[in-house]
Amino acid sequence: MLFDRKHDLNNRLRSARAEVAIMIQCTYELAVVHAQKIVRRYLARCRLDSIRQAKDEFARFCAALEIQRLARGKLAKNLLIELRQQRDCFMATKIQSIARMRQAVWERKRLWGLYFLQLQHQKATVIQSLARTYAAKMKRRRL
Repeated sequence: MLFDRKHDLNNRLRSARAEVAIMIQCTYELAVVHAQKIVRRYLARCRLDSIRQAKDEFARFCAALEIQRLARGKLAKNLLIELRQQRDCFMATKIQSIARMRQAVWERKRLWGLYFLQLQHQKATVIQSLARTYAAKMKRRRL
């Protein structure tokens, strides 16, 4: 009986040790998780300033890029407007040149027509004058 009781107590002790070991292991696991959480929080707080500084630098960098983008866009737009104005000015000059050329051609044709008409008139006058002179000479010879 004593042996059975001793054996029973040893079994209970082993069982209690196992349970205590499991409880200690669970406690350690929870303690490890808690310790990891504390360490991670501490490391995050240590890195927080560098993270904030990096974020600020990135924001400044992005702002600089945005300013450059807007400035380049404005310069390109101004250049485009200037090129369009030059093109429009060139086109206006070209149109004026063509219009003046056509007007000069029309004027030359008009003047040439007037000159030709005047020349015909002068020829007719010369012919008439010669014809009257000839008629007068013939009339004189008859007399």
